[in-house]
Amino acid sequence: ILVHNLNKEIGILLRALIDNGKSSWYHLWKDRVSFWEEKLTLPGLLTTLLINNNFVEVCKKTLEYLLHHHGATKYPCKLFYELVFSDFQNTTTTSGTEEKNDYSSSPDYCMSVPRLLLTPSQEKCVGLFTEMSNRVIRKFVSDHGYEPSSFLRVQIGDETGERMYADEISSAIERRIKETTQNGIFVNGSCYQFLAYSSSQLKECSIWMVCPRNKNLWTIQNMRRELGNFSMCKTPSKYAARIGQCFSTTVDVTITNGNRSRQFVDRTIPDIKVDMRKPDRVHSDGTGLISRELMRKVVPDLPFAPRDPKDVSIIQIRYKGAKGTLSAWGIDKIGTTQIFLRPSMTKFIGKDAKLEVCSIGKTIPYYLNRNIILLLGVHNVPDITFLDMQQSMLDDLDEMMFDHDTAVKMLPGLSGPNSDTRSSLLRMLYSGFRPEREPFLFSCLHAIRSHHLFTLRKKARIFVEKGAVLMGGLDETG
Repeated sequence: ILVHNLNKEIGILLRALIDNGKSSWYHLWKDRVSFWEEKLTLPGLLTTLLINNNFVEVCKKTLEYLLHHHGATKYPCKLFYELVFSDFQNTTTTSGTEEKNDYSSSPDYCMSVPRLLLTPSQEKCVGLFTEMSNRVIRKFVSDHGYEPSSFLRVQIGDETGERMYADEISSAIERRIKETTQNGIFVNGSCYQFLAYSSSQLKECSIWMVCPRNKNLWTIQNMRRELGNFSMCKTPSKYAARIGQCFSTTVDVTITNGNRSRQFVDRTIPDIKVDMRKPDRVHSDGTGLISRELMRKVVPDLPFAPRDPKDVSIIQIRYKGAKGTLSAWGIDKIGTTQIFLRPSMTKFIGKDAKLEVCSIGKTIPYYLNRNIILLLGVHNVPDITFLDMQQSMLDDLDEMMFDHDTAVKMLPGLSGPNSDTRSSLLRMLYSGFRPEREPFLFSCLHAIRSHHLFTLRKKARIFVEKGAVLMGGLDETG
């Protein structure tokens, strides 16, 4: 707890060493080293080093190395001591002056957030994970003096960390999850309380919890009110969905690469109705406009931007209380207006006029699922069609393991691996490596195949070769 009070991130990493079996409480207190004429345990050594700010980042990186790249040890203190001071000595120049390593290598749009695994039998601290930030973390860190470690990402799963499905969750597990969200989770003496979740996190059985800095000033309700005015949400599900909108992983393009702040001028334009007699049918639902000049300035600041910014014509955004897409459009006589929003895009009254980009328009492979298959079956699509598509997918997955040309054809369209992994595998294939001769390439393709067989059994995800998921815009010319 003392280490946690000095530095929350290091306190969480220390607990993660215990929870992940890298050491035990017995060895943590038994193993000691001589430091400043004292016999110190690992918590005592950390407490002593944290008083000196020069050792904070070194201690953090050393604990992360022990957690992710080192096996279990009976001598955690001696091993930590050797790693810290060997690393610290490397940062000292020959003249005796200290030269700090650039340990803060995370991009500006990412933050290290603690993660905890909630299982039916335990609460397991996983460690710190670097992920894209969201509006809530950025706001409270920059405006209210919070630390990223004040927020906790809780993943609900089985003992191995895998997702639990509906048929695996009993009433006792449901009761445990409910009690945790209502009473909070204690990590090293700090109580993390349930804050919210986004729609995508809910699908992954994940929620956000927070440890308020000043409980007299910041309650959970006060933190939610700081995000905007949600008074128009009359049902709990709508209220949760609107708060979850603020937790979407986004890139704030208000701050440029030169640390200059952009000011956006927005205007509301009317929605386009399909039939004026049926006002609930909105043809322009969730679509707005952005000036082409601003689009060309914003896109290069995105980490997932293509080489040529002109290739992007539509972006998915969060702005104030609005969500939806903005299409680049060259409109005459727009004056200084840069962003055009429609009433259907505004879900609540937001406070921060910061443009946040979720994604850009691109092609995503399309897969059928059980719901779509049932829907198509109702519309007289014969069952043999889906069976043939499934068999074709299985044949291609099998052939991909041993045929170079099939692997090159299949890999770009398969989901599962991230873009970096997929690009690396494709480069290996284009360079002449063959799956049947290269063990690493074979094992990666085997993992991709296993992933698709699993989702095929669980969700009936059938690959559609000539299908794609696109980001839809609106033809403003009519």
